[in-house]
Amino acid sequence: MPEGAVGRDAQGVAVVTGAGRGIGQETARVLSGAGYTVVLAARTPDAIAAAAEELRAAGGRALAVPTDVVDEGQVVHLMARACADFGQMDVLVNSAGSAAFAPAHELDSEGWNRTLASVLTGTFLCSKHALRHMLPRGSGQIANVLSIAARTAFPDSAAYCAAKWVALGLMKVLQEEVRARGVRVTALIPGATATPFWEQHDTHPDFAEMIAPRHVAETILYVLSQPPDVVTDEMVVMPRRGILRRAADARGADHPRNGREWHARQRTCVYVFSQAVRAGAVRRAALLSAWRCRFQSDAGQLVSRRASPPR
Repeated sequence: MPEGAVGRDAQGVAVVTGAGRGIGQETARVLSGAGYTVVLAARTPDAIAAAAEELRAAGGRALAVPTDVVDEGQVVHLMARACADFGQMDVLVNSAGSAAFAPAHELDSEGWNRTLASVLTGTFLCSKHALRHMLPRGSGQIANVLSIAARTAFPDSAAYCAAKWVALGLMKVLQEEVRARGVRVTALIPGATATPFWEQHDTHPDFAEMIAPRHVAETILYVLSQPPDVVTDEMVVMPRRGILRRAADARGADHPRNGREWHARQRTCVYVFSQAVRAGAVRRAALLSAWRCRFQSDAGQLVSRRASPPR
């Protein structure tokens, strides 16, 4: 067994992409806490190095490998490094992705291509090269973090919805190709989740109504913990209220809270919230009763009010 290889009593080795923040980073924490050795991958070297150090400080085993999932050479290196350092690779969690948002008639080709490359091509490349290590062993699990946008159309999301819909189709193909060879593939479909993803949106649903990244991460752990003869093809994880629409979609384009000043203040609130999550200052209980910010259009002031926890 290579130096640093996983022992028989460990859960195994999990490669998590998009591990620099949001669902990917929280998944790395949850899997590490459950006994997995975690290989963290993302385009942000400092972020994954800090996250890996956090896991090691808590007693876990972790390795940070800077990776751009749209670069096939870097993906090959990621999978090879995981196996070289730890002797095997048991789990791949595809959680990387970025997107451009605009009405279809205003979306430029660069934004369209970047979204499809990040969300779809990255998922394909990581799955392809993970399978090349899993199939010869006759075991392994791939969990792909998709989105409710893989099943529901949203305005201003042509590239994102298209990429997620096709990624879901890709997962269905992989399931049929590898289930008989001992590898399990799961499509995880979360609803609106309180992550830094919303920084790129002018409007967004209420954070207090979203699910927390840890909820998604714990669902992934649940899927991975199923008996070897059980396959979870698909898992949908939703907020209590179901599909959450962005505030502008519900209010209409002419509502006073759709103004540019309100959006700028909302983005500030999102940034502060995301920084607190990254710093570990906001825990699960705090997420359920998070401070949310809104612009009071009639008074022209920024106010804060405490959201009631879900019942």
